[in-house]
Amino acid sequence: VRVVRAFVRDRHERQRFAAANDELLSVGLRAGRLQALMFPTVLVLWQLTTVALVYVGAHRIDSGALQPGGLVAFLGYLLQTSMSVMMVLFLLMHMPRAQAGAERVR
Repeated sequence: VRVVRAFVRDRHERQRFAAANDELLSVGLRAGRLQALMFPTVLVLWQLTTVALVYVGAHRIDSGALQPGGLVAFLGYLLQTSMSVMMVLFLLMHMPRAQAGAERVR
């Protein structure tokens, strides 16, 4: 603070701080928009896929081409795989916020 005041850089530092805050706000809003768009989209796609698989699986069970246990096992594998993918997407959605926080610490 003394160095800034000694060199009469107070106004410049305030402007620089305001610009950094504006950039942080912009990055935070972009991250929020991305999360607001991606998370519901992924959930809807996952649910539609599950409904389609249950529908097709029910017809295959009815025709004798598939055992009920096979459908249940497949849906379980799908759940495990999709949860892993969702966690990776969740991580990717939070990366901009983490980068903004890292910039703020620097």
